Amino acid sequence: NYAESVIGLKFSDTEIEESLLRMGYDVEISQDKIKVKVPPWRGDILHEIDIVEDIAIGYGFDRLTPQNPRYLTYGKPLEKNKLVDKMRTILIGLGFYEVETLTLSNERDEFEKLGMEESKVIKIENPISEEYTCLRSSLLPSLLKICRVNRHRSLPQRIFEVGYVVDENRKNILHLSFVEIDERTNFSRCKSLFEAISRDSGINMTIEKFDHPAFIQGRCAGIVYNGSRIGYFGEIHPRTLVEFELEHPAIAMEINLEEIG
Repeated sequence: NYAESVIGLKFSDTEIEESLLRMGYDVEISQDKIKVKVPPWRGDILHEIDIVEDIAIGYGFDRLTPQNPRYLTYGKPLEKNKLVDKMRTILIGLGFYEVETLTLSNERDEFEKLGMEESKVIKIENPISEEYTCLRSSLLPSLLKICRVNRHRSLPQRIFEVGYVVDENRKNILHLSFVEIDERTNFSRCKSLFEAISRDSGINMTIEKFDHPAFIQGRCAGIVYNGSRIGYFGEIHPRTLVEFELEHPAIAMEINLEEIG
């Protein structure tokens, strides 16, 4: 089975049961299946491999025979990580500061304040605050909230984030988003930033006509890669600025990096 293939030993049902009982699990064996109940105090158990590790610990590391690796391998960055590092370098070079925000959000920030109709999100079953009732579906509200907290600071303000959003299928999707607030910023400025990112990253992205309720109509564009729209950018609508208690013009962009990497 899976545990035997990872640990490299053959286990009887009794040995697996005894190993898991030593680690605090409730175990029930029926025919060829082993049902395991994780104790509530084991918050570190997230995946199947964590249970396999506990089987090995309960069995006893001292009883395992050490073996040299059969294959020589070298670690290397994932292609997606190379893309993320490249995007970070480009945006820092353009004068942006990186921020990290919470994945938790709420429906009002995610939809109402952006002028969007509410769609399906992953909701928190037992939220401890009205501020954190769901998982975010976009990075833009998180960045605008950062700008709201820092609205007393001097202009211009330029921030970006590379982070995960969660779709309605509970899948983590890596996004890139930036926001710039300045008295003179406008759509042309946002378009020039997009072109700089496309050029310096070597990714052939184009734009198309696109409207988004959070942006001024006619001052927003969709971002297209390989025939699919992967994001948008533009000048944020005054209504959206008021909702987030911002006082100066702002531009923003958001891209789905999963579609590129």
